[in-house]
Amino acid sequence: MLRLWMPTPIKLVLRKAALGQTLHLVVSGSFCLTTCLLVNLALLLVACQRPALPTWLGGAATAPTPTPIPIETELTMWAWPTSDAEDEQLRALVANYQQQQPGLAINLTFTPDYAARLRTALGSDSAPDLLYLNSFYLPNLVADGALAPIPATLLADPDLDPHLRAAMQVDGTAYCVPKEVDTLALLYNQALFAAAGLPYPDESWTWETLRTNAEQLTDLAAGRYGMVLPPDFSRWLPFLYQGGGAITNAEVTAMALNSPAAQAALDFYVDLVLEGFAAPPAMLDSRWPGEAFAAGRAAMTIEGNWIVPYLAQQAPDLAYGVTLLPSGPAGRATVSFTTCYAVAAASQVQAEAIELIAYLTAAAQLESWLGLNRALPARLSLQPRWLAHDPQLAPFAAGLAHAYEWQLPAPLQPLVATINNDLRRTFGGFILAESILPTAEAVGNEALAP
Repeated sequence: MLRLWMPTPIKLVLRKAALGQTLHLVVSGSFCLTTCLLVNLALLLVACQRPALPTWLGGAATAPTPTPIPIETELTMWAWPTSDAEDEQLRALVANYQQQQPGLAINLTFTPDYAARLRTALGSDSAPDLLYLNSFYLPNLVADGALAPIPATLLADPDLDPHLRAAMQVDGTAYCVPKEVDTLALLYNQALFAAAGLPYPDESWTWETLRTNAEQLTDLAAGRYGMVLPPDFSRWLPFLYQGGGAITNAEVTAMALNSPAAQAALDFYVDLVLEGFAAPPAMLDSRWPGEAFAAGRAAMTIEGNWIVPYLAQQAPDLAYGVTLLPSGPAGRATVSFTTCYAVAAASQVQAEAIELIAYLTAAAQLESWLGLNRALPARLSLQPRWLAHDPQLAPFAAGLAHAYEWQLPAPLQPLVATINNDLRRTFGGFILAESILPTAEAVGNEALAP
């Protein structure tokens, strides 16, 4: 899954030379609205050292005042630009922290072309001290020695969902602290269901229900399909787990993808397209599934919370609903995507960066994001307030109970490109679906070999 952003630099430099001085903000560039997830990262090895424990670990609504930082300490923080409101909120939080730490100079940069620039920076002496990260790349960055371990106490708070705590660790060591999470759910066009005389989807749906409704909602004469399905590993993955399949064995020493359960899940997904009841975005003159859904070219789509602000802007009059993904032979499953804060291994101010992360992920600070976007706050105590803003989105929150993180062990990252490419070829009729899993199994086993 790819989120795209416009290459517009935004930079904020916060400076205080000594206690009692006025805070000066210098802003350059312009803002842009984006939908973003990182693209593939390949990083050079850098040294890794454990930072000192911070003196406070913002788990309460009002965190204790952090330990004063020596005068003229500098810290660089990178984030990818999102919306004007979200960028402004992060600037405000950093400015507030700056007031508590007048000896700390924080250089906050909203970096366009985030993935490419971060890849280059982490392999040099210009790496940011603190960075935004999509958790998919966490194992790979850890394997490359690009991230510093963080104190386990930052993840120990029971207010963090256990699923998220596990996703922030590699081999039992903590490397990232979650800010927010998105889950996949089924979205449906209410008007198209009503016109077809069909009841809205609900939690009782199974694979067969989904297929039957997709068929009934398809109107090729009108150029409309029952579903829009991308050739995307992350979108097929829920069906793999719903069918009882797995990517690897429990020890992550060998692949387990080429199984009857996985093949059944793959056949179901691919057949929706081959039988003409679903289409990939490109066939619907769209760049991603959300665009096809917003335009009414597909009656259903499988997307995460990020589609909500997109639809509000691009299709404000669209009446749609959200429900859990259908159940498979093995039950329910979905996939989650988490944004977190990490510290570069090359940073010379790791302890200060960890203090800032603790502040940014405290309940009071995460609460301030409510209403700015539709991603779920990482803290469970804040999710009822998030839900009160739009109860229709409850399935995104309910999905956490049966979510698998979109995250692969570092050696298996190339598997994504392999499967996505083969899904595209299968959708196009160039190869059979039966060839996808044996190929992926071979690629994965070769990568996992000692």
